[in-house]
Amino acid sequence: MRTIREIERRRRGEGFTLVELLIVIAIIGILAGSVVLVSGGATDKAEATKIVSNLRTMKSAALIYFADKGSWPTQRSDIV
Repeated sequence: MRTIREIERRRRGEGFTLVELLIVIAIIGILAGSVVLVSGGATDKAEATKIVSNLRTMKSAALIYFADKGSWPTQRSDIV
């Protein structure tokens, strides 16, 4: 039969200390922060790529307009 001391000793050995939990939470916070910083740069790059693509599309539309009409579009609504 187990004594009270054995049960208490076993209970103390289970689980995590407050310091261990705080360290794990700090590590998770650092990792989450670095992911946010890295993904922020990717978002800016995606936005720049989208803008360049839109400009190329507008250039193509302006060239087609020039080929059809013989003059460059004067308003954006001419090529949209």
